[in-house]
Amino acid sequence: MHRRSQTRLRPPIRFGHPDKCWTIWRIGGEVGEIASRLYEQPARDYTISTGRIKTFGGKDGIDVFRRDCYKRSNFIHRKDVVYKVVQPRYEETSIRHLSATTVSIRKHSSTHCRYIFPRPHFPSKMVNIPKTQTAATVPKLGGGVVFVHDYPVPQPGHNEVLAKVLYSGVCQSDLHTQAGIAASAQGTPITNVKLPHVGGHEGIGRIIALGPGVDEDIKVGTFVGIRFASRICRRCNFCLAGKEQHCIKSTNHLHHEDGSFQEYIALDAGYLTLLPDDIDPVTTGPVLCAGLTTYKAVKNCNVSAGNSVVVVGAGGGLGHLAVQYALAQGAIVYAVDGGGEKGEFLKSLGVTGYVDFTTTPNLIDKIHEITNGGADAVIVTAANPKAFAQAAEMLAVGGTLSCVGIPAERGYLETPISTIVIKGLHITGNLVGSLKECLEAVDLVRRGIVKPKVTVRPFEDLPKIYEELERGDVLGRIVLKIAKDE
Repeated sequence: MHRRSQTRLRPPIRFGHPDKCWTIWRIGGEVGEIASRLYEQPARDYTISTGRIKTFGGKDGIDVFRRDCYKRSNFIHRKDVVYKVVQPRYEETSIRHLSATTVSIRKHSSTHCRYIFPRPHFPSKMVNIPKTQTAATVPKLGGGVVFVHDYPVPQPGHNEVLAKVLYSGVCQSDLHTQAGIAASAQGTPITNVKLPHVGGHEGIGRIIALGPGVDEDIKVGTFVGIRFASRICRRCNFCLAGKEQHCIKSTNHLHHEDGSFQEYIALDAGYLTLLPDDIDPVTTGPVLCAGLTTYKAVKNCNVSAGNSVVVVGAGGGLGHLAVQYALAQGAIVYAVDGGGEKGEFLKSLGVTGYVDFTTTPNLIDKIHEITNGGADAVIVTAANPKAFAQAAEMLAVGGTLSCVGIPAERGYLETPISTIVIKGLHITGNLVGSLKECLEAVDLVRRGIVKPKVTVRPFEDLPKIYEELERGDVLGRIVLKIAKDE
């Protein structure tokens, strides 16, 4: 291209939000066109009205300091000033060139010109991402955990982000899935699991790279949750109703995709669990499954202030959160579990009464005694069929039984149909919750109303933790520290 002059750039003017700012490069002297080799896309058409630039078929407008301008052709004119909107190419050479103090132009007229450049977007390929990582794999269901130190790091595809996993809770479902005994909706074992299996669905990560096509409001450095659900269709009746956890085409981080028991993970940017900057990444992880599930269970029971709620399995990872979410609604909570240590812990949370099932001959009679005729709601979080068998008989007239824990073996409710009919009982199940409900559950933890009891353990302890879960020796929730340097 023939260059007629070299025009020096004046200091730029930046405006807009710091994370979404635009820059005006003021070019004195002659109007020019940046050499076409620097740009892949032509200028977009904009108009300025009452201090706002609006696009024609483009993105949302941005605030500017000029007013009362009008559009003509591909330029925006105001007296002797012409605004030319240019889209830079997303390459390092272009970014470097835009930062230079001079730019080559071609003579166009003697009118002053101002070029408007969007803030450059740095693509994920410019981030230093390792090729391999450590992952806790299960090559064969029931075969135990094998740590692989050269497991490939996924590359974020279209509309995906790459996150570095910081912490991850360990769920009973992780135990049952890797053992090959997780129960399906039909009560049969789930065997259609991706192999090698990488579990984990209570993870907290930090976004380190963006794939192509990711929305501009998703930023590198943001905390992100790694939940049970990984992808949804957004079109089925369940998705449209805000019950996307039941999406008919959904995938999850337990059976279909690698979960948070690895150092890096690729996530669908269209269904991200973006978290506030002020969360505690250690205590927030368990909220993404255990907390969400129990928060939803309390909602399903329509708990209100003064209602009596019995939580069975109250000292475990699910149970101690169900206790606190019920207390947050103003309920009078009674806890059922085994052992003095769990009793002292649950009393410290504020339960009105604790019942040790290991020393109580008739649990149903005891619940009716302390609740004055039966509870308004019973939430069963234990993954043991015996805990469900007669739980409905603890209820008062019109009460609700919420089934949360999923036993590995096939279990049944043993309450007579006549009891359910005559007392007008409600029985509901609960599979996690929606993204909206997840963020509500997280907010109660972020504000200190609900306080998960967690024990942080090294990533390498996962096989031992599975053994402890199998024995029922875990109080609260165990959280793995995945990242080595954070």
